[in-house]
Amino acid sequence: MRWSIEGTSLLSGKEFVNVMKLRFNALPCLSRTKRCRDVVKQCRAGCLEDEVLGHVLQRCKRTNHARLRRHDVMVHYLARSLKEKDWNVREVPVFFTSFGRQIPDLVLKREGQAVILDVQVVGQRVDLEDAHAAKRAKYNNQDLHAQIADHPVIVMTALSRIVDAGPKAV
Repeated sequence: MRWSIEGTSLLSGKEFVNVMKLRFNALPCLSRTKRCRDVVKQCRAGCLEDEVLGHVLQRCKRTNHARLRRHDVMVHYLARSLKEKDWNVREVPVFFTSFGRQIPDLVLKREGQAVILDVQVVGQRVDLEDAHAAKRAKYNNQDLHAQIADHPVIVMTALSRIVDAGPKAV
């Protein structure tokens, strides 16, 4: 996180300030603006949870569209980059298996290789190995693999972490 101390030429001054606000849990939300007061701090979107930054970024129905867009931007970036590296890329294909409908983000093929690549954006409190294992378990079934290729299929994840700056227990 050296860039967060020194800044970067890729961000304008205003963007850098907003990144720092996010990093240090200084963005306005009810739990921050009403702290030390005996008032209701539940989410204004009606989620019945305290409005902390972690809730707003990861679970709130009001920000659901932005979360989906963040995920989709990552999927499209990976698809474009992998196509440039001569992979045959299928974005968000639908497969009907004995486990029901399965929709991995990307299915990649090249020279006898087949890969299922699923993207996930997680908060700081989520263990990356656990998130990876859950995705592998979800897509690691022979019914799905048989529909993709007649040789072994590798299941991979692309995990990205966001700053989950919810209140810390004291």
